[in-house]
Amino acid sequence: SLHTPKNQATPSLGITGAGGFIGLHLQKFLDSRQLEFTPLRIRGSNPSNVEISLEELKASGINTLIHLGWPASSTKDYKFSNSNLGAALLTIQIAEFCAGNEIHFLGCGSPAEYSDESTEYAKAKRIVRASLDDLIAMQRITWLRPHHVFDGSTWPLFLREAKSGQRIRIYDNSEKLFIHVEDVVAAIHAATKHRLYGEIDIAPSRPTKPSTLLASLKLPHSVIGNLNANQSTKNLHMAALLETGWRPIVTDSLFQST
Repeated sequence: SLHTPKNQATPSLGITGAGGFIGLHLQKFLDSRQLEFTPLRIRGSNPSNVEISLEELKASGINTLIHLGWPASSTKDYKFSNSNLGAALLTIQIAEFCAGNEIHFLGCGSPAEYSDESTEYAKAKRIVRASLDDLIAMQRITWLRPHHVFDGSTWPLFLREAKSGQRIRIYDNSEKLFIHVEDVVAAIHAATKHRLYGEIDIAPSRPTKPSTLLASLKLPHSVIGNLNANQSTKNLHMAALLETGWRPIVTDSLFQST
């Protein structure tokens, strides 16, 4: 549905990828606070609600764009799909257009952008990050980087499998920066509300093992191996976000109960 502000003719906030995993949670978050937005489909991106060109975006009155559009990561073999490159090129085009037309662009990065993973997904994320590096460094756009996002039941895949009753066997091979999707959308809202620019990591207070996440959710599992490769919370770009008062409340409360 098209959300239209009561006090103006055109909405000021647009969201691409509003029908995706993070997008649906963001919609729920904004609706619960009676905040208005328009779900968008920039031509050539993933389908959402309102199809629009970049020139139409400029004329629409939208002055803030949260760009979550990307090939759905719930689809089979999405990491190896050639559509990742198309999404990367479109993201670059949208970001550069917004930066040149006084539209606050908030893009969605990924830890994959600084990994050495050889999948099409990771390569596309690295292309986007490298191409937009100057705009990010000059604080002309916002680059949000949610880390390992989960929702407690369906995301990521190993949680979905455990929730279905399977006793999954995992290699507890690292501590990851697992962050609950409710904390992610609260961070996106904080970055939008406070007009934060530059690079912003969205991560928990500390890294956690997959087994700890499963135990916190009381899901059946067994550990079949353990390597010592941990992800650090050092050098994350979180100062500006923390200054808004945001905290990973849902994530921290879940792990503290373990």
